[in-house]
Amino acid sequence: MLTRVDEALEDIHQECGILSVKEEEWLADLDLQALAGNEVLQVILTACINHKVTPDALLNGLSQSLLEY
Repeated sequence: MLTRVDEALEDIHQECGILSVKEEEWLADLDLQALAGNEVLQVILTACINHKVTPDALLNGLSQSLLEY
C-alpha cells in the first residue's frame, strides 16, 4: 500500500511541476482529513478513478447534459 501512496504522491509532484505549481502550494491545498471525512467527494473520486475520467471531464459532461435541458 505504501508503494501506491508513494507513486501517487510522485505523480502529483510531477504533474504539479509541469503546471509550475510548487510543492508548498499543492501541499497547502492537500487537506487529506477533509478528503477522508467527505463521503460525497470520496464517491466522486472513486467514480472518476473507476471510469478513468478526470474530474474536469466529469464536470464538462455534467455541464453538457444540463445545457441539453
